[in-house]
Amino acid sequence: MFLHLDLEGFVAQQNRTLEVANEMLSRAMEDLAAMSYSKVVELAQAQLHTTRQEYLNNLSYEQAGPTLWTVTLKSKAMWIEEGMPRHEMIDDLLKNARVSKKGTLYKVIPFPIKGASQTAAAAMPIRMAAMGALRRAKINMRDIEREIDGRPKIGTLHKLDVMGSPIKTAEGIYQGHGAVGSVRQGATGIPFLQNMRVMQRMIGGANANVQRTAMTFRVVSSLQKGSGRWMHPGVKAKKLMDQAFAWAENEWESAIKPEILSALGDLA
Repeated sequence: MFLHLDLEGFVAQQNRTLEVANEMLSRAMEDLAAMSYSKVVELAQAQLHTTRQEYLNNLSYEQAGPTLWTVTLKSKAMWIEEGMPRHEMIDDLLKNARVSKKGTLYKVIPFPIKGASQTAAAAMPIRMAAMGALRRAKINMRDIEREIDGRPKIGTLHKLDVMGSPIKTAEGIYQGHGAVGSVRQGATGIPFLQNMRVMQRMIGGANANVQRTAMTFRVVSSLQKGSGRWMHPGVKAKKLMDQAFAWAENEWESAIKPEILSALGDLA
């Protein structure tokens, strides 16, 4: 986001000191850049959910010249800002894939059951069905399971088949295939939560911690191209930078510029 501010015309017309005006302009630009950055953060907090942290991690503001400050969103998060059309994901999913004996590419894709704050609203019924099944099986996801000697157990610890829920209530994202009123399922009729596993693994290298996760797995193959089985539904453009830019323009015209001109008038 880039906003160019120039007071030279106003100063020349009213015979004020250009040096003082430029100093005030430079401070105003720095302040407005900081406020614009804060405005984008505020909008992200209000309008983003599962993509919020990725967006904020790629947002920054910095001085690009003596009187130039910029608010920047890195390319990694531009898909959130500008949106993404519906598209097939197979080529992206098959990066670093294995090769079968027949020469086709394939890869096992994990679908972890994430925390509530990391789960999209449309996917919450899937999470709730998974957590309900875990509770019925008396599996506490907060407790690390350990061996007799106290070492954490590593690998797959539990397997569950959740065959009757969640139920498909409409056509749309996270609803799956099959008829409305049936269990949410993939294109081949496999329920979303069939063969759910609870696993523990060590992460973090030398200072490793135990990660405990519930997840399901599906296999993607190059043979599935064009089948419609691995489609990304697309993402609506958020345009947070555009919203913040419009806010910054209004802030400049309605508050900052009048304040500077008033201060310069006092110097005349």
